[in-house]
Amino acid sequence: MKKFLLTIFLIIFPIIFLYSCGGPSLHAMNAYKDCSHKYENIVAVDQCANNMMRAFASNYGAGSVYGRSDPDLQVYKGLVYKVKTNQLSNSAAKNRYLQYLQAKENKRADDARKIGEFSDGLNCIFFQTNC
Repeated sequence: MKKFLLTIFLIIFPIIFLYSCGGPSLHAMNAYKDCSHKYENIVAVDQCANNMMRAFASNYGAGSVYGRSDPDLQVYKGLVYKVKTNQLSNSAAKNRYLQYLQAKENKRADDARKIGEFSDGLNCIFFQTNC
């Protein structure tokens, strides 16, 4: 009897766990990436992504779209605003966004390099390796 209950528990628990996690979800940046393949103008990309997220949320619930406060997305939305208000051209806004992403990647690589150098220094001090 114990074996039977254990078997039932091991079969039913994962099914209940998987279904309790919720339905499908959409990251806001993925909506923007999908729309950027369809449109060249970043204002049109913004409108497309907002429509996609609105449709997804109405189909699956408001909590199913996440990442709307992502820093990369906030920079993108700021550039969209500048293009809408004629403060920047579309190409200048796209170039600024690419420069922002490149600077972010450069900083990440520099931080990783610094951590590696620090780790090498600790290995040299404590274990006399990588000196």
